[in-house]
Amino acid sequence: AHRLESRQRAILWLDAVALSVAVAAGAGIALSDGAPVPVVLVMGVMTGCFGGLMRDVVANELPLVLKQGEPYATCALGGAGALLAAHASGIEPGKAALIGAIFTFVLRGTALAFGWNIPVYKGRPPRN
Repeated sequence: AHRLESRQRAILWLDAVALSVAVAAGAGIALSDGAPVPVVLVMGVMTGCFGGLMRDVVANELPLVLKQGEPYATCALGGAGALLAAHASGIEPGKAALIGAIFTFVLRGTALAFGWNIPVYKGRPPRN
């Protein structure tokens, strides 16, 4: 059982690498095509999240992006935002994509290492 658990942990870390590469690729291509800022952000998030979604569907597991509280799409959005911020500050597109990928990996890796989750809304509290 401990071998299976450690393998799952390694897969999550490799997924963090794949997420960072996919976010940078999707947002970078949209940016190079001259897309507006919202489109660049959405393309970065969609490219990153759909890659992980397809992997989990093929593996017959619940996709990470659909798990409540999992900061998967949030990390993708942060990475796409970092790429945009780097590009807006005058950094060339290739280096901006690298900065976005590193930022995505650092966010996702920190969430994995420290067990970060997004607070889950459980509904409206009852009235008194």
